[in-house]
Amino acid sequence: MLTPTNIFISPSKGKLTAAQIINDVALFISEDTRYKYRIIIGTDSQNHTDTEFVIAIIVHRVGNGGRYYWQRLKAPKITQLRPRIYQEALLSIQVANVLFKQFERRMATIYKLTSKPELEIHVDIGQVGKTRELIKEVIGMIQGNGYQAKIKPESFGASKIADRYT
Repeated sequence: MLTPTNIFISPSKGKLTAAQIINDVALFISEDTRYKYRIIIGTDSQNHTDTEFVIAIIVHRVGNGGRYYWQRLKAPKITQLRPRIYQEALLSIQVANVLFKQFERRMATIYKLTSKPELEIHVDIGQVGKTRELIKEVIGMIQGNGYQAKIKPESFGASKIADRYT
C-alpha cells in the first residue's frame, strides 16, 4: 500500500513535517480570525514510467488567499483509471485522517475562532469525461470516512494545485 511520508514542501518555507504544517496553518489562521477558512486535501496523479501522485494540503482564507504544502510519491505504473482515482482518494483520506484531527486539537487548545474551518477533500473527477462514472463511489468513500468531498469544477485542490506538481 502506498503511504504518504511526513515531509511536505511549502513553496515559501521549504520542507516541513506534518507537525510544522499544523503549527504554520494555526499561525496563519490566528493572524486574522475574521475570515472564514477552508482546510483542503487534494491528490492528483500522472503516468510516466511509473505513476506519480502529488498530495496537496491547502489552507484557504476565503476571499483573501491561502497557503499550500505538497509532496510527491511514486508507485508502479497504474494503467487503469479506476484504481488510480481510488488511490488518489485513499491518499487524501490518509492525510486527512492524520492532519485534520491534529489540527482540530491544536486550534481548540490555542485559538478561539468565530467559525470552525471547513474540512474538505478535493478529487480530480467531474461530470465531463471518463471519471464521471466514478463520482458516486469516490464521493461515497470520502463521505464514509467523515469528510466533505468536492469534485470538478470545485476541486481546485486536486485539479489545480496538486496537478501543478505532477
